[in-house]
Amino acid sequence: MKDASRFPAILSLGLSIVTALYTSIGTLGYLRFGEDIKASITLNLPNCWLYQSVKLLYIIGILCTYALQFYVPAEIIIPFTVSRVSKRWSLLVDLSMRFALVCLTSTMLKKSLLGKDYNNELNLDNGSKSPSKSSSSNSSSSLTPENAPPAEEDNALS
Repeated sequence: MKDASRFPAILSLGLSIVTALYTSIGTLGYLRFGEDIKASITLNLPNCWLYQSVKLLYIIGILCTYALQFYVPAEIIIPFTVSRVSKRWSLLVDLSMRFALVCLTSTMLKKSLLGKDYNNELNLDNGSKSPSKSSSSNSSSSLTPENAPPAEEDNALS
């Protein structure tokens, strides 16, 4: 940038445009799907070829921009680690750090996407079959109507 003093104004303009786009897409999604809207607008789309292609293009866009999004953290972390090894090992350490960081971020993404629903499903399965280790150490105040066993089981046990 030739004139660095204009950077704050350009940054504000860019962020304002992005905020307006996100707000308008969110508003249009709410107007279209109402109270039944899901967390991601792509989950609300029907299963026809047109909307499946939209989802596919969305995935391709994320995959293509991952390197751009990951550039800044990589430029901070990788030179720090490469400077600690000899020149002989610098390429191996550079590639290993990139691989490890990609694996770490993809694991975190997987846990954030599947974590809550997947853990709730596991807890329901464990709760219906037998008490889990963590729930056996809890006090009796943690029993709620949702966690209480069905009435037929209580009568059968007594």
